[in-house]
Amino acid sequence: MLSIRARLYAGFASLVVVSGLLGGTAYYQLETSVGQFERLGIFHEGSRNVARINALSELLKGQATEFRNSLSDDNLRIAETYRQEMVSLAQRQVQIAQVAERRAVYTMVRDRAEALKAPLESLSRIGRTAVEERSRLFATGDSLTRATNELLAQIRAADVEALAGPAAAAESAILLLRVANWRSFATHDPEGPKGFAAQRVKAEAALKRLREADGRGQFARDLAKLEAATATYADAFKASTGALAETGSVFDTAILPQTTEIERTALTARRLIDTATTELAAATDRGASTARMMLLGLIAAALVVGSALAVLIGRSIIGPIAGMTGAMRRLAEGDTAVEIPAQGARDEMGEMAKAVDVFRRNAIARIALEAEQAAQQSARQRRADRVDQLVRGFQGRVAASLEVVTSAATELDATARSMNGVADSTNSQAMASSAAAEETSANVQTVAAAAEEMVSSLAEIERQVRRSHEVAGNAAREAEASNTAMSRLGAAAEQIGNAVTTIAGIAGQTNLLALNATIEAARAGDAGKGFAVVASEVKVLAGQTAKATEEVGAHITAIQAATAEAVAALRQIDQTIGAINEISGTIAATVEQQAAATQEISRNAGQAALGTQDVSANVAQVLASAGETGGAAAQVLSAAAELATQSLNVKREVDDFLRDIQAA
Repeated sequence: MLSIRARLYAGFASLVVVSGLLGGTAYYQLETSVGQFERLGIFHEGSRNVARINALSELLKGQATEFRNSLSDDNLRIAETYRQEMVSLAQRQVQIAQVAERRAVYTMVRDRAEALKAPLESLSRIGRTAVEERSRLFATGDSLTRATNELLAQIRAADVEALAGPAAAAESAILLLRVANWRSFATHDPEGPKGFAAQRVKAEAALKRLREADGRGQFARDLAKLEAATATYADAFKASTGALAETGSVFDTAILPQTTEIERTALTARRLIDTATTELAAATDRGASTARMMLLGLIAAALVVGSALAVLIGRSIIGPIAGMTGAMRRLAEGDTAVEIPAQGARDEMGEMAKAVDVFRRNAIARIALEAEQAAQQSARQRRADRVDQLVRGFQGRVAASLEVVTSAATELDATARSMNGVADSTNSQAMASSAAAEETSANVQTVAAAAEEMVSSLAEIERQVRRSHEVAGNAAREAEASNTAMSRLGAAAEQIGNAVTTIAGIAGQTNLLALNATIEAARAGDAGKGFAVVASEVKVLAGQTAKATEEVGAHITAIQAATAEAVAALRQIDQTIGAINEISGTIAATVEQQAAATQEISRNAGQAALGTQDVSANVAQVLASAGETGGAAAQVLSAAAELATQSLNVKREVDDFLRDIQAA
C-alpha cells in the first residue's frame, strides 16, 4: 500500500502532467495563432503597399500629363519621388513575400518602376528643348506683330487707297495665324498643326496680294521683312510643336505602357494577396476550432482525473484521520483506556498511531507520578514547618549576641576616636615646636653661612689688596726703569742735535763753495760751463741737505721736548704709585683684623646652630612619639571598624542562611 506522501505526490503529479499538456497545447496554438496573425499582418501590409503603388502610378501619370502642358521641372521632380516610392514599396514586398509567385510579381513591379527613370529623364531633356523653342516662338511672334504694325503704319501714313483693303486682309490673316498657334498650344489638338499650316498659306496669299497691289514697290522692303518674319514664326511653331509631339510620344510609348503594366501587375498581386488572405483565414479558423476542441478535451480530462484522484486519496486518508482524531480527543479528556486505531498500518497513519500510543502510556505514567509527588510534597511541607520553627529560635538568639558585640564595637570605636584626637593634638603641637626650632636653626645657620661668606670675602679682599700692593711695587720699579731710559733717550737726542748742527754747517759751507765755483765758472766763460753745471748741482744738493738737516733738527727738538715731558710724567707716576703702595699696605692690615673678627662670629654662630639642632632633634622625637600614638589609635579605630563590619557581615550571613533554610 502506498504511503500518504506517495499518494499525494502521485495525485498532484497527474494533475501537473494534465496541466502541462493543457498549457503546452494552449502555447502551441497561441504560437500558431501569432504566426498566422503575423502572416495576416504581412498580407495587409502588402495590400496597402499594392494600393499605394497603384495610386503612385496614377499620380505619376498625372504629373507627366501636367508636364506636357506646363513644361515645369517641378512636375518631373514630383513624378520622380513617386517612382522612387514605388521602387521602395515593391522592394519591401519582394523581401517579405513568402511565396515565389508573389515574389516574382513584386519583382516585375519593381523592375517596371525602375524602368520609368529613363523616360522621365527623356521628358526632362525634351521639355528643356520645348521651353527654349516656345520662348523662341514667343519672340518671333512679337517680331511678326511689330513688322505687321510697322507696315500698316507706313501704308496708313502714305494714304494709298488701293493698298488699304489688301493691308487689312494681310493683318487679319497674320492675326489668325497667331490665334491658330495659341489654339494649338492651349488645346493640344492633334489637328492644331494642320490648322496652323492652312492659316499660314492664307497669310502668305494675303501678303502676296498686298505685294501685287503695291505695283510701284513703294513698300517692297517692309513687305519682304514681314514675309521673312512670317516664315521664321512658322519655323518656330514647327520646332515647338515638334518638341511637344516628342514629349507626347515619350509619354505614350514609354511612360503610359509602363504605368499601365504596373497597375495590371499590381492588380494581379492584389488578387494573389486576397487569395492568400482567404486561405490563411480559413486555416486560422480550422486551427482555432481544433485548438478549442483539444483544450476542451484536456480540461474535461483534467477535471475527471482531478476528481477521481481527490475521491480516492480522500477516502484513503480521511477515514483513518477521523478515527485518530476521536482517539486523540478522548486521550486529551483523560481517557487513558482508549484504544488507538491503525497501529498496524504501514504508512504515516501507522506511525502517528504509534506516537499517540506513546502519549497514552506517558499520560498513565504521569498520573502515577503526580500521586507520588503529592505524597512527597506533604512530607516536605511538614519538614519545612519544623525547620522554620528552629530557624526562628536560632535567629533570635544570634541576633541578641550580635547586638552585644555591636555595642562593644561601638564603644571601642568611640575610645579609639578619642585616642586618635589626643594623638592628633600632640602631633600638631610637636609639629609647631619642630617648625619653630627648624626656623631658629635655619636663621642661625643663615647667620653662620653669611659670616663664613664674609670671611671668604675678606680673605679675597685681603688677597686682592696684597696683589695690588705687589702690582704697585712692580709699577714703581718699572716707572723708575722708564725714567732712567727716558733720561738716556734725552741724552741721545742732544747728541743727535749736535750732529745735525754739524751737518747744517757743512751744508752751508758746501753751498758757499758751490756759489764760489759758479762765480769762477762764469768768469772762465765757455771753458767753465761744465764746471758751472757741476757746481750748480752741488749747490742744489747742498740746499737739499740744509733743508733736510733743518727738518731733522726740528724733529730732534720735538723729541727732546717730549722726552722731557715723559720724564716729568714718569716721576709723577712714581710718586703716585708710592702713595698707592702705602694705602694698600694700610688696607691689608685692616682687612686682616676684620677677617679675624668675622671668623670669631662664624664660630659662635656655628655653636648656636648646633644647639638649635639638638632642640630640633628632641622635638622630632616628641613628634615621632605622637605619631606612634596616633598610629596606635588609628589601628584601634580600624580594628573597631573592622569588628563592626564583621559583626554586620556575620549578621547578614546568618540572615541569608536562615532565609535560604526557610526558602528550602
